[in-house]
Amino acid sequence: MRRARGSRHRVGRPVTAALGALALVVVLTACDPHSVAVRTYDGPVEDGISTPAPSDAPAGQFEPGVAWVDDGDRIALTIPGSSSCPYVPTDISAPEPSQIAIDVVRTGGDTCTADLGLRTHEIPTPRGVAKGAPVQVEVAGIGDFVLPPIGPSTTG
Repeated sequence: MRRARGSRHRVGRPVTAALGALALVVVLTACDPHSVAVRTYDGPVEDGISTPAPSDAPAGQFEPGVAWVDDGDRIALTIPGSSSCPYVPTDISAPEPSQIAIDVVRTGGDTCTADLGLRTHEIPTPRGVAKGAPVQVEVAGIGDFVLPPIGPSTTG
């Protein structure tokens, strides 16, 4: 059976275009890690029960921190950095009821602007976290923090 002249090109062009679009989506997705934050904004935590920065943080600089938000339903993670290369939380887990681990990735590539500022990410608190006791929070590559207990004795 003989194909009509040029039929291969009509079928090939849409397939090639679709494959090109798919490759572009894969490349863009690989460059922009998925954030687990439900809300992100510039500046420090807007409304929460904060914890101080780690004791080894340099004095006088923008400092990272964590805070309970929305009665402990979320954790606010504040990280200093360039606006063109912000850190993004990519995973959160609770290996133990009194322990939270947060993974972060710096985005934006190799060249970043020198406009140091704070960016806050609000992340849902993992199930099983004991909010009525101090909670150790380890933010990979950033520092360790302790969230204070929240409950009837600390909300009023």
